[in-house]
Amino acid sequence: MSARATAYRILALRSCLSKTLREKLLRKGFEESVCDQVIEELTANGYLNDAEYTERSVKRAVERGYGPRYIAQKMKFKGMDARKEVSAISDEEQRAQIHRLLAKRFGSRDRAIRMLERRGFSLAMIFEEVEKFSSK
Repeated sequence: MSARATAYRILALRSCLSKTLREKLLRKGFEESVCDQVIEELTANGYLNDAEYTERSVKRAVERGYGPRYIAQKMKFKGMDARKEVSAISDEEQRAQIHRLLAKRFGSRDRAIRMLERRGFSLAMIFEEVEKFSSK
């Protein structure tokens, strides 16, 4: 099977970053120059778009209730530069997400604060929103 066919098969299963696709092709035994050529072709044809992939990943993490610090750390670990996307998460979105999480999982105040901190929200915002939520 050719490198191009292998790349299409990989992308048909799941979209990925060009870095990840390159690593997979190299593991399959294809030469670096061939991998680079296939990745350039896929990028030019719109089948591979790192910026779009990063944006979708950030959006999915926000929808799952994670805060900017957690998302930035996770994306950095995966080798993505998501600073622009993470900084675009508004305070209003974060506050709404904190309220949704508190409504679902509010036990003790300390437990809620720890849970929100693990999810990557800023401590100042957490205290502010927990106070608002508790006073309701």
